[in-house]
Amino acid sequence: MFRKLLTMSCMLVCSMSLLSGISSLPETASAATPISTLDTTTYEKPTLVADGKPFFFNGIQIRDDKILTRFNYNDAQMQNVYQLAADNGFTVANSQILWSMVQPDQQFSATASTYISGGTNASTNFSTSSSVKAKYDAANTSNQALTYLKFDFSTLLGTSADAAKIRIYVNSMDTGTANLHLYGITDDSWNASTMTWNNGAPNHSGYNVTGTLGTDLFDLGVTPSYDPVNQVAFYDFDVTDFINNHAFGDGKKASFILQTDTTNNIGVTMDGAAGTTAPPKLVISRANAWDYSWVDKVIGFAENAKLKLELMWFGSDTTKQTIDSRVPYYVIRNYTKMQTSDGRSLISKTAGYTNEGVYIFRMSKNDPNLRAQEYTALKNLFDHVAVYNTAHGNKKTVIGADISNEPGNDIGDARSYDAYSNADYTAGGYTSHTAFEADSYWTWVQNLGAAVKQSNYPVWTRINFHTFQVGFVNRNEDTKAAGGTSYVDFVGYDPYIGTTDEGYRYGLGLWPDSNYLPYNYGQNYPMIMETSAARSNSDYLNLATIAGGSAYNLYNMMANDGNDMYNNGTNNVPVANNTNIAAIKNTNIWLKSLGYDLATKKPDSAGGTKLKFFNERGGTSANITKKLRGMDVNYTTSNQGVGIAVEESDKSIALASKTASTFTLKNALAYGPVTMTTGSFDVDNNWISQGSKTFTTSGDDVVVSMNAYETILVQTTKTIPILNTTYALNDNFNSQATGAAPSGWTTSGSIGGSVTITEKPGLLDKSFRINRTATTSGQSYASKSFAPLNGIIKLKARTRFNATSSWFGAPFVFDSQGNTLIAIAFDASGNIVYKNSSGAWTTLQTYSSRAWYDLDMTLNTYTDTYDLYINGVKMLSQAPFVTPVSNIAKVQFYTENAAGVADFDSIKVYQETAPVRYEGEFTSVTANGTTISNVNDSAASGGGYSQTASSSTTGNWVEYTLNVPVDGVYNVNFGYKKNTNRGTVQLAVDGVNQGSAVDEYSASAAYSASDLGNVMLSAGNHTFRFTVTGMNTSSSSYSATFDYIELMPQVVTSIVARSEGEATSNTTSGVTVSNITGDSVASGGGYLQTSNSTAVGDWVEFTINVPVAGTYNVDFGYKKNTNRGITQLTVDGVNLGSTVDQYSSPAAYSATDLGNVTLSAGNHLFRFTVTGKNSSSSNYNFTVDYLELTLN
Repeated sequence: MFRKLLTMSCMLVCSMSLLSGISSLPETASAATPISTLDTTTYEKPTLVADGKPFFFNGIQIRDDKILTRFNYNDAQMQNVYQLAADNGFTVANSQILWSMVQPDQQFSATASTYISGGTNASTNFSTSSSVKAKYDAANTSNQALTYLKFDFSTLLGTSADAAKIRIYVNSMDTGTANLHLYGITDDSWNASTMTWNNGAPNHSGYNVTGTLGTDLFDLGVTPSYDPVNQVAFYDFDVTDFINNHAFGDGKKASFILQTDTTNNIGVTMDGAAGTTAPPKLVISRANAWDYSWVDKVIGFAENAKLKLELMWFGSDTTKQTIDSRVPYYVIRNYTKMQTSDGRSLISKTAGYTNEGVYIFRMSKNDPNLRAQEYTALKNLFDHVAVYNTAHGNKKTVIGADISNEPGNDIGDARSYDAYSNADYTAGGYTSHTAFEADSYWTWVQNLGAAVKQSNYPVWTRINFHTFQVGFVNRNEDTKAAGGTSYVDFVGYDPYIGTTDEGYRYGLGLWPDSNYLPYNYGQNYPMIMETSAARSNSDYLNLATIAGGSAYNLYNMMANDGNDMYNNGTNNVPVANNTNIAAIKNTNIWLKSLGYDLATKKPDSAGGTKLKFFNERGGTSANITKKLRGMDVNYTTSNQGVGIAVEESDKSIALASKTASTFTLKNALAYGPVTMTTGSFDVDNNWISQGSKTFTTSGDDVVVSMNAYETILVQTTKTIPILNTTYALNDNFNSQATGAAPSGWTTSGSIGGSVTITEKPGLLDKSFRINRTATTSGQSYASKSFAPLNGIIKLKARTRFNATSSWFGAPFVFDSQGNTLIAIAFDASGNIVYKNSSGAWTTLQTYSSRAWYDLDMTLNTYTDTYDLYINGVKMLSQAPFVTPVSNIAKVQFYTENAAGVADFDSIKVYQETAPVRYEGEFTSVTANGTTISNVNDSAASGGGYSQTASSSTTGNWVEYTLNVPVDGVYNVNFGYKKNTNRGTVQLAVDGVNQGSAVDEYSASAAYSASDLGNVMLSAGNHTFRFTVTGMNTSSSSYSATFDYIELMPQVVTSIVARSEGEATSNTTSGVTVSNITGDSVASGGGYLQTSNSTAVGDWVEFTINVPVAGTYNVDFGYKKNTNRGITQLTVDGVNLGSTVDQYSSPAAYSATDLGNVTLSAGNHLFRFTVTGKNSSSSNYNFTVDYLELTLN
């Protein structure tokens, strides 16, 4: 076959990981300023930026190609489709641009057609028939027929074609397979209206086609073996040589004869020039012909609708195939197709009538000439978009390019064996067809990306995969991270999700599909690139997907293919196919009110701290509390609400809700006054207020009832405190050497196992792997110990298992004594299980092999319970520890007595702390012996403070009831306003003195704060009583002020609680005690001393608040002297340690270790009783410098 090879400059791109067999060419950068980019450095997550601004991607595909072919929409009707997409709140549409749209083949209908028939029909003219026939019948010449076709393409400019074909439509035929034979003839003078078998029909003698081959007759061949004529369908004949060599020089007219060969008598009937279905066409295809009229219309449709646009390139590979309607005919004719190992090209065909493609091929991605031409076509397209953009006001409507839609490069489980592929495979030294296919695809798609990036209108480029992926996301990100060049900005998948759980897990790399890669790898921008627009729960799928860190794109507006949001209705007016369009529309519009934040901030599921989602899977009801900065934000819904909270600044947060639900901002008045407005953010993140929003208060809490699809802005006067995170363990293993043991971990492979760093999911995101090959007794494990932690502790880990037939402990959690708190396992029956407090294994859920699972636990060592989340779903609530313990000190992952492979990543153990502030003027209060009033003062915390009357006197008190959010050890900070008329107050928490007395006197008014030490508090209400104990000699009154009480949770890695004798609340048996101060040698500068102890049995008892449950060592400090007795300590009535003889000459400070005691959290009685005295001592007095409790 004649082949015209095109010569042009070829610009391909290279990858440093390509083997030498696949050609590459130098890189060239575009001088144009990018219209859009993927920004991976400016914001806290990879962010799409269009025209210099972050862009919130919420898209839908509009299948222009199918709307045109299936519904025949005119321009006005097509404009309506785009407007409908915009009205439904989508921010961007993706629309197909077929290669054949910008290089359309010119089609010319037959100007004349007829058939002639022999025998009794020899003198009959059939030109009035709408059909033509071809048939051979040796037994009956009356059945024999030849078809004549004539075409006039004189309106076509130019002198040659790069390819040409005739397409006929067989509308009926005899049973069997006909062999159609096409001839070109130079005689165009025949007249269809008069021509018969006997008269006026050129180039035939009876059934034989006659003439001089190469002069007036040209044999153009029979239908190929891959395209047997055996059904009603279209059939193509290549006529390129004939058109170029004869028709162009013959007035651009061409005549043909169609004949069936004489091997059988199977006849065919075809549409003629007057055919009602598909008259014969002459198709002229040229590589240098361009038409951008449809492109201009599509951009205009989007522009008029104020909708941004992505162009989807449908070229030589879309949906793993080359469809003839999507590419110019010259592409199919002149370039190489993929071949099987036995030399067959993969070609399939659509039966019956279709205007969406007849022949389906697989073009070779290794053909450099094809790559060069497709580069030119795509670059020219975007060069033209630049021209359009300049001519239409620089609106930058086009912002992206999908350069490869659901591609493929394999043939089953094998590669292509075409000549170019064979040459590249050999030259590259490949031994794996998989690696070869990956490299070939990489070069091919980088070529397309380069075409866009090197055009005059560079935009972001993306690929959407489906099944075929060849590890592209890892390779793309690894290449860029290593400083290499990739012209593909990001890649995604077409998962067609059905549940909110799938949407949530997709962007987190947790989707349980063997075809799915972690699309959150590296700096890739995760996007669900296609999912059905027909699903009625699409509004919730969208929310769950965004909450999981991914963008959401629907397929499609309308195409009559089962995934449509709309169907075509009467008079080409779209009618709803999705039954929930109103909610989808409202959700889309609502999300745009937070578009900037959704585009730039990482959700909490992906580790973000400024964007929090509540009930993201759309459960019917929920009551969820999360921290935003240091503030607890509660979201309550009973009607499938989904809430969003965003940190806008240190003094403002945005709240949004899909349904009418309630937000509660805990202790928000502490940072007030608080104001609220309803409205939305614009594309520059400027707040556009639509009016004030009312709210209520409950103590210091702010409660706001949200309307459906409402967004509000909450602004405080004071800074909302930040949330502090302290890590005991934070390992992602990314910087560690592949193949080495995980640094800082204790590992053992035992016999037949190993624990090493592995590149899973990839080079940029490593994990450690436990690989046990032995099936005999033994254990392979990795464990990490850290300083013991008490209180509320978070533990996170990501796990992945190669099979569901192995057992792995993942994780086991231990205390400092080696006791097991928590035991989670992935068992050999495919279940995730946990060990309950009775020691029995209990099933939580099943798990899949090769899928990652996020485990998230909140442990409470005060209550010996924990919560467990798996992939964001709460599986256990307040589950008891296997063994009650006082701390957490080690995590371990392991397998034993069996073979298995598992990977572990992102292991964290940490505590979060943020102060909780209670405002004096807002908090529930009672008073005794005095009155209390609130004073407004903008300088005060919360804008005011409370104050007792000036007539107050010693013994008067003010008591606040504070609701403590969680169990913990808290530092108490007391804020007040000093002045000349202030008294001295002592704080007691739940009846026990806390810290020293506070003198509020000052010669001039000033705000101040005092640290009153740490106290252990359980979750719930506690009384904080301030009692007037006196006043400064310079003060004029006993009045007291209360600005705030601030409780700061303490990270408890070890506990050393020292109670000073002179400062700790005590009772006695009647002996007199005095506090000796001003002694710099004493602990705390002083000590307690009895002064009239005269006999055995005298005692002094201290009430000490123990911060956490556990076993404590007790150390007793005292001052020895000549008048001291011997004492015995009892704790809650039980002797502890030996007696202590305090006699000494001369005086000296000393300390005695009294041993260990196990204590619950809370108050305990420590009593020192006189048991005697040293014979040299002059009295029974004793001292208490301090008691120090150290948690073991």
